[in-house]
Amino acid sequence: MNQLSNVVLVRSAQSIRAADRLPANSGRASRIHALIDAFGLGEHLRIIEPRSLSNDELAMFHSEDFIRCLLATDSSCSSDDDDSDSDQSQKDKLAKFGLVHDCALFDGVEDHVRYAAGGTVAAADALVRSQAQIAIHWEGGRHHCQRNKAAGFCYVNDVVLGIIELQKRFSRVLYIDLDLHHGDGVQDAFIYSNRVMTVSLHHYDRGFYPNTGGEVDEGRGRGKAHSINVPLQRGTSDSTFIRMFSEATHCVLNTFDPSAVVVQCGSDGLAGDPHKVFNLTTEAFAHCIKSVISWRRPVMLLGGGGYNIPDCARCWTRLTGIACGKDIAATAHIPDHAFLNEYAPGFDMLVDAMLVEDENTQSCIQEIRQATKPTRAEALGSESVMSTRSLKRSSSTIATVSHASLKKENSSSTTTQPTDQAADSLAAQTLPRKKQVTEAKRPVWLAPFAQQALQPNDTSNEHTTNSASQAALSESEAGLSAVDASKGFASNASKVDFLRASDPEPQPEADRVLLRGDKHAVFSIASFPEAVGRQLGSVDFGSVPIRSGVNSAGGFAFVATPTSCLVWPYDSASSAMTSRVYRLAMPDPDDTTVFETPLVALVSAENVQSDVGVLACSPTGQLRYWDRVAFGLGGTDRFYTANLDMPDASDRCERIIEVFSGLFVVATAKGYLFQVLLQDSQGATELNVHCLSKGAGSRTGMLSRMSSLLGGSQFAPVATDAGDVVVGIAGGERTEIRHSRELFVLTRQRLAKWVVSQSQPEKFMFSMDIVQTLSAAAAQRFDVDVDVEVDVYDIAAMRSGDICILAGLYTPQTGKRVQLVVGMLRGNRVSVEPEVVGLWPLKYAPDFRLCQTGHSQPQLVLPEGGPGMFAVFPKAIVGVVVSGTSAVFEEVVSFRDEGILGTSSAPQFPYASQSTSESSLFLTCAGAGVLQVCIDKDKVLASCAHSANAEDQDGEFISIETSAASWPGSGTRVGKASVTSSPEREYQTQIEQAVFFGLDNAHNPLSFAITSHVTGVDSALETAVLRVSQSILDNTSHFIVDRLDIGAHLNERLRHARAVMQFISEGALTPKLSHETRAHLCAHAEKLAAAVALWEYQNSVWAQKNGAASQLLANLIASFLESAGLQTSDPLRTFFRQHVAAIGDVLVFMSRNLAALRRALDDNESGRRDSQLISYEANRIIISILQPAFMFRFQNAALYAIGDLSDSPSTCERWTEHSAVVDLLMQRLEASYSLCREISGQHCASIYERISKSVLPNDEDPSDLNRSLSIFDDAISISHASLPDATEAPSSEEAKMRLKLDASPSLTLLRETIDQMGPLANLFFRASVDRISLLENTGLSEAHALVCRYEAARSRYIMCLVPLARASVAFRLAVEYRDLASLVMLVFATDSENAAMHLRAYTERFGRDFADVLFAYYEKRQAWASLLYTQDADFDSWLKRYVDSRMVENPHGPMAQIGWIHDVKMNDFGAAAAKLARAGRDSLEVDQARTMLSLSKLAFIAVEAENAVNDDTTQEAHSRLEDALEMCQIQESLSRYFTVIVRNNRDYAPELVWKRRDDVSDKKAVLDAAMLTTTSNCRHDFPALYTVFNELLRCIWNGRMLSVEDLVDVLTFPDNMSCIEGSSDDAEQYNVLVRERYSLAVDILSRASMNLSEQTREATLRTIWRRVFLSDDWPEIHQRIGGNVPDSELRQELECTRLYNVLQSCLATRELAHPDWYLLPIDSFATSDLDYLASTRLAPRFSSDVTPDSEWKPLSATTSPAVQKDYSAEDNYLRTAIKCNLGSYYSEILRMVTDQIAHTTRSVHNSSDMDAQASTETDSMMEFD
Repeated sequence: MNQLSNVVLVRSAQSIRAADRLPANSGRASRIHALIDAFGLGEHLRIIEPRSLSNDELAMFHSEDFIRCLLATDSSCSSDDDDSDSDQSQKDKLAKFGLVHDCALFDGVEDHVRYAAGGTVAAADALVRSQAQIAIHWEGGRHHCQRNKAAGFCYVNDVVLGIIELQKRFSRVLYIDLDLHHGDGVQDAFIYSNRVMTVSLHHYDRGFYPNTGGEVDEGRGRGKAHSINVPLQRGTSDSTFIRMFSEATHCVLNTFDPSAVVVQCGSDGLAGDPHKVFNLTTEAFAHCIKSVISWRRPVMLLGGGGYNIPDCARCWTRLTGIACGKDIAATAHIPDHAFLNEYAPGFDMLVDAMLVEDENTQSCIQEIRQATKPTRAEALGSESVMSTRSLKRSSSTIATVSHASLKKENSSSTTTQPTDQAADSLAAQTLPRKKQVTEAKRPVWLAPFAQQALQPNDTSNEHTTNSASQAALSESEAGLSAVDASKGFASNASKVDFLRASDPEPQPEADRVLLRGDKHAVFSIASFPEAVGRQLGSVDFGSVPIRSGVNSAGGFAFVATPTSCLVWPYDSASSAMTSRVYRLAMPDPDDTTVFETPLVALVSAENVQSDVGVLACSPTGQLRYWDRVAFGLGGTDRFYTANLDMPDASDRCERIIEVFSGLFVVATAKGYLFQVLLQDSQGATELNVHCLSKGAGSRTGMLSRMSSLLGGSQFAPVATDAGDVVVGIAGGERTEIRHSRELFVLTRQRLAKWVVSQSQPEKFMFSMDIVQTLSAAAAQRFDVDVDVEVDVYDIAAMRSGDICILAGLYTPQTGKRVQLVVGMLRGNRVSVEPEVVGLWPLKYAPDFRLCQTGHSQPQLVLPEGGPGMFAVFPKAIVGVVVSGTSAVFEEVVSFRDEGILGTSSAPQFPYASQSTSESSLFLTCAGAGVLQVCIDKDKVLASCAHSANAEDQDGEFISIETSAASWPGSGTRVGKASVTSSPEREYQTQIEQAVFFGLDNAHNPLSFAITSHVTGVDSALETAVLRVSQSILDNTSHFIVDRLDIGAHLNERLRHARAVMQFISEGALTPKLSHETRAHLCAHAEKLAAAVALWEYQNSVWAQKNGAASQLLANLIASFLESAGLQTSDPLRTFFRQHVAAIGDVLVFMSRNLAALRRALDDNESGRRDSQLISYEANRIIISILQPAFMFRFQNAALYAIGDLSDSPSTCERWTEHSAVVDLLMQRLEASYSLCREISGQHCASIYERISKSVLPNDEDPSDLNRSLSIFDDAISISHASLPDATEAPSSEEAKMRLKLDASPSLTLLRETIDQMGPLANLFFRASVDRISLLENTGLSEAHALVCRYEAARSRYIMCLVPLARASVAFRLAVEYRDLASLVMLVFATDSENAAMHLRAYTERFGRDFADVLFAYYEKRQAWASLLYTQDADFDSWLKRYVDSRMVENPHGPMAQIGWIHDVKMNDFGAAAAKLARAGRDSLEVDQARTMLSLSKLAFIAVEAENAVNDDTTQEAHSRLEDALEMCQIQESLSRYFTVIVRNNRDYAPELVWKRRDDVSDKKAVLDAAMLTTTSNCRHDFPALYTVFNELLRCIWNGRMLSVEDLVDVLTFPDNMSCIEGSSDDAEQYNVLVRERYSLAVDILSRASMNLSEQTREATLRTIWRRVFLSDDWPEIHQRIGGNVPDSELRQELECTRLYNVLQSCLATRELAHPDWYLLPIDSFATSDLDYLASTRLAPRFSSDVTPDSEWKPLSATTSPAVQKDYSAEDNYLRTAIKCNLGSYYSEILRMVTDQIAHTTRSVHNSSDMDAQASTETDSMMEFD
């Protein structure tokens, strides 16, 4: 293949145009390809065109949601810089996919994405098809984009798509990134793959984008060790870059052996780039590309960053020339072409370097070299190719190395070549330099922990090394220890510095601290290798016994099963030369049915470092000894054997101990002791075994002569009694015999002492009853009368020669509860039995009786002979420090379910001449590996010496309580521990350990659980948790790491603060804390959450640099601290570090000072602008503080158990509900709304118009009733149609508005302020609700006032969001806070077209409460049709109840009209009839009353027809209904009568209808009617009553209903009502009305009497009869008949009177009862009714308080006296009539009427009788016939 075909360049006119439209690199592609063509390089390569990738092809890497959002969103309105007020959801969606800020959408983004990705895929396809050896695509290289998020100007990750295409042919792809920025997107895409190796050379610094590439990240799972990151410093020169490139790629090329290479050639590292970080020229890039091409592998070259377009074109043109074999010299002149002028002034290819310092010092380069060396080929995966030469040793796997602090990961390699001396030297220098930094705050006692360097280690199984494919484990979060892919378990160093206070970033070793107290600590030294982990994972611990142990001196550990023992080096000193796990076959027992694990002891190999020997003893006594397992002639298959000649075949070996170097003692269960020597007398390795005897002739000397006295033979066991077994053996001090040691043997009953030696015979010293001795001492010292049972568990010897025994005490009352004690015995001489000199109880008190044999038996370990000791239990370790004969320190370390497998063996004797400052116990823990427990002895003893309450040091017993209640059976421990502390302090210590070391580390095997036996609230626990939480809040806890990064520091404190309550909750201790305490704990965490957000806010404003506004928070904090008397050079950081607790006070301080600051700035235009910005920033500060606090509270309500306060209402005021905070939020809301009005009034008329025309609640004029009804109902209200909300797609008009808003800073400020209104309102509502709840719970009186204020403000600020185009926010707030009235208004104000749908949804959600509010809304707006239009049964029932309740409140209101209609709709005709009747009677209009009453009658008929009910009640209802209808008929007749009278006498038009009361002609008609029906005498004598008559006529002509009293006045007052001439039916009806008007009045009154008061009824009745009497001229009548006249003339005269006609009508026609409705003239005076008639009935209608639209018109103040005067005039006329013998005439007329009625009745009866007789005679005749 010729050279032309070997190189392809991917480009096309479309792809170049698409790339040119990228805002960050606008026009770059055109200039690059123009320069390539100018040099004629196109002739030496082949051009292929890219294709536009489809969505499915893009989805090979990117998510479908991301592609859909990226390619389907309108770029004109979707970017963060070009958003609108009504597009909040779209903005959030874009932010989710990173399409904001630097990756904001632009026109043409779709073409750019498709062609950029398509070009890279086309280049990869050319390599896959072997169409080229080198493929170039300069428009590619977008390496930041993630799978579902754009980033760093990268909208698509074409690199990943290209590599995926390459993998179709090439099994291993190497990706090299030369860009200035870390290639995070590509690394993350293949972080779990072992088929892609990524190498990135970039700049890393805090805050430098993308903030990755400077932390340890070497790949995960299968991809572990497949990521190399080389972070370089500022000023990187060509030489440094080339050197680091060569070193980073050299080993990769040999070990990974890539099939293809992809190089991202980002040129933003050139010296002329605007970033000005690196100082590179094109020479650096040229060298790298030439090197890659020389590897003779398919290569794909891609573009990337580069923002100096001419320099970028120079660089990539030269690389293109190199690819096609035509390297262009740096001094070459640029040929003439379209863009030649842009290369001025030199017009050449030269890119000059700057005169800047290369900050990559030699030490930094050495660190990078050390970190980027691969460890071994197998670490690179199963598909990696192993180089023929071995790899150099390094202290780390391939990992990312930070220039600030080199991360030292644990790793190892098989070393067969000499190590790199420079690297080894660097590793030795780096760690001490790190320690110098961390030792500044290190306690003195921890110094030894840091003296050992962190050396790498590795393990494998017996003879094989596992590949990375067998350990596809992902790394945990940052800060957790790294996971070695070759092992699958976290590897750790032997000694760990767990103090991180001075580290700027968490170190991996810091997470190895499992517990740290003031005087003790627990470290994770190393996890189990994979082979050991698999072995333990396959074992059933319940059925298979496991033994384990640690040789801390040699750094080895073992795990043994009945068949095998796995030994491995866990310490770095041992692992430097080996990396294997050695599997040793255990000796087979004689009895194959016995399935027990042999005893195993690790033996330090003499003169050989990093090796170990192993001695194994089977239960039956078979020995195997491996003198070396790692080096030399040693190995797993070469061992020495021997047998123990056990006298009793049923006996089993139970204990093994190294008494002296090379001298072991094995003890059987029955007490036989065997001495095992590992060397012969010449020093050669050999197993020599013999059984210790109490007497053996000359060997035992005098003891042999006393054997008979001891009761046995020379081989008699120590345990002589049946059931007595050995429970412990211990080596003691040296003796006077050369190379000899004391040996103590403890059985269940006895304690024996021997002296053993390598060269001398053993000597038996004594045997004593230890149980009896301890029991007597306990009974004596504890002063108890009952027998004390003693179980002994283990024994250990101290450096001082004293003996410590771990035992358990029981009494018959305690049952299985045990009190653990440690007894100290002291012997004056070697052969004398010791005496008890000390006995102290331990805190650890198990509830079960400990077994005395087996693997779970407690152990007592004294490292280096004390004074520190450890009591080891299956799931706990008790650390004790002894001073004299007392324990001065005691701490319990508990373990979780994993439990303890084994501990370190007893130390070699003699003890070290100089004791270390700490006592350390090494142990193995299932699931955790090798651990170390340390106690600072020096610190304990020093504090004891200075303690005023130090225990007695003279050998006396400790003080012990004497009462029986001190025993475990009564609930407390035996006696009082030597080490006592307050419960608060104990709780606090345990909580701190759990919070800082337990909860954040899921791999921590320790258990931090605490228990509380207090019933109810535990005050001690409350004090402890509050102290811990407060120390975290105040940053006073010494466990908190002081970091430079304030954000990380605050987040860590927040995590710890929450962990306090999490620990309490997980321990089921939440009920032990009161609600107030839990609220305090939550408040502490809330303040830290607020501080985190506030610090993020401050960082954002620093980046924006908005002048004075950006310093608002800093200035406020400084002023706040200064007001508190605190002076500091950096107040902002000081506040966030030390004074976060006062963050609520900052809000109050800001509220007091912000207004003054704004007023001072409002004096000028620029000041006003700053004032507006400060107002906006103040809102941001408030939101940043309160919103995260509330969010934390709601998200963790269940954790803190503060969600439901109904059972335990809180009376504790939280900082967010302080009255000042509530006031501040309300002030900010009002100020923000005013700011929106102010800015829009100056810059945005459309928004200002909406704001100004939308009257908010509390802005209404109470007197403007019409306006209050139309708020948000008219056309100017903001709706979805006129102003799109944030949740809707914007209209074209709104899109234009957005463009206008973005065009002006003021409008941008307006938009941002509008965005703040919703969060501010939400915060105000929440704070108010909380404060109201507080006030109600505390019973304070101001609760009601606050409720009223809150409800008014809530409606106001919800509705103010509508004109601001935030209706969706308003809806959410109204729903959240159940402001149902505002919710109803929002439905009609924003989306009236879909109101029915929304109302139905809200009704279903809120039920009747919402329905009642909706009904009130309809009622206020008189929307009766909307109120009644519903098809929902529940809604109908709610409406019925609402109407009924409203009718009770206002019987005459409009609900009376609505109620019956709704009843008819519901087919409740009975209720409808009742409501109609009541509405008819209460109606003011005659027509309406008649209609209502008629409908009521119909409804009544329907009810009767349906129910067939016709009882008295029904009849009475019928009668009352008929009466009401007759009243309407009478009024209509009167109206027509007066109309006819006026028309007949005044020539009015026949169509006269009185319509308007202000009509002049109508007013004249009223006067005419009044005058035509009254005489001049009437008008003259009764002027006030005549006026009343006029007004009553006006009502009649207007169709108004009159009351009974008024109707009586109309019928009885006029004295000139004449009949209508004519013979028509109407005329006759009118005439009957005229003739019988008085009797009609009496009839009306009788029918309505039940609805009238007694006074009203009596006064009206007197008025009727008084006017009846006055209707006749009695003086004239009396003059005519007063003399001697015949009776006939008298009767004739009286029959012509109206009184006669009235009485006849009442008695005969109307049949009114007599005498109920008849009055004598003497009883008809108005004297007793004057006050009622004038003041109560008539005067109020004419008072000055009558409204203008009232039916009555106001009269003069003399109305009431005038009315009384007229009634008095009537009385005067009546008196005159009475004087004219009216009384006698009345009696006579009454008699005449009564006689006439009687005669008529008799006539009717006679006629009926005659008719009956005639009918009878006729019937008889018919029968006769």
